[in-house]
Amino acid sequence: MGTVSYDFTGKVVLITGGGTGIGRGIGEAFARAGAKVVVSGRRIEPLQNFCAANPDNADFVQLDVGVEADRQRAVQQVIDRHGRLDLLVNNAISYTGATLDVLTLEEIESMFRVLLLGTVMMTKAALPHLVASRGSVINLSSVAGRFVEPLTGGAYGAAKAGVNQFTRVLAAELAPKGVRVNAIAPGSTATEAMLPEQEQMFIDMTPMGRLGVPADIAAVAMFLASDAGGWVTGQVIDAAGGLGISG
Repeated sequence: MGTVSYDFTGKVVLITGGGTGIGRGIGEAFARAGAKVVVSGRRIEPLQNFCAANPDNADFVQLDVGVEADRQRAVQQVIDRHGRLDLLVNNAISYTGATLDVLTLEEIESMFRVLLLGTVMMTKAALPHLVASRGSVINLSSVAGRFVEPLTGGAYGAAKAGVNQFTRVLAAELAPKGVRVNAIAPGSTATEAMLPEQEQMFIDMTPMGRLGVPADIAAVAMFLASDAGGWVTGQVIDAAGGLGISG
C-alpha cells in the first residue's frame, strides 16, 4: 500500500460511527494529517478511546444517527466547539442477519433508518456549514449496493444502493454551491465486526487475495477530501480488491 502525504491542518471532520472499524481508520488518518476529527457514535467508550489515542486532534459527540434530535445536537456541538465543518463522513452502520426470511421488521427498519435515512438526514443537518466552508461529504456505501451479494442480503443491499443514488443526485444539486459529494464502496474489510470463520471465505471471493483493512478505505477518503480530489464529485468508488468486477 503506497503512502501519500496530505495536510488537513485547520480542517474539521465529523465521522459518524467513528469509534471502531472503518470509521476509526478514517479518523486516525485525518488526525495524522492535522485535521480536528470529531468522532461520533452511540457507545461512548470507543469514542473516548479514539480521543485518548489522538489527544491533540480528536473530539467526540455521542450520536444516534437515527434520531433527529441527536443529529441536530451533534452538528451544533461541532460548530460550537470548533467553529466550522469541512467534511462529513457518513459511516454509521446497522447490520443484522442476512436473508429476508430471518430478518425482523425491526431489524430491517433499523438498517434503513441508520444506513439510508441517517445518511440523508445527517447531511441535511450539516449542509449549511458545509456550504459555508465549501466542504464535502463522503458516504460509506458497499459493493453490496452495486452487485448481487447474497451474503449481506437484499435489505442491506437496497439501503446501500439508495446511498449510491443519493450521492449522485446530491452531488449534482450541490455542485453549484461548491460542495462535493462522493461515496466509497468497500468490499470485505477486516474489522471487529467480521467473524473469524468468515475470513477465508471472503479472501477467496476477492481477486486480490486478501481482506481490506480500514487504512485502505481511509486512503480513498483522504484523496476525495483533498485538493487532489477537487474535480471529483458524484462518484461511487469501489475499494474492494476487485470484488464485484465480474458481477
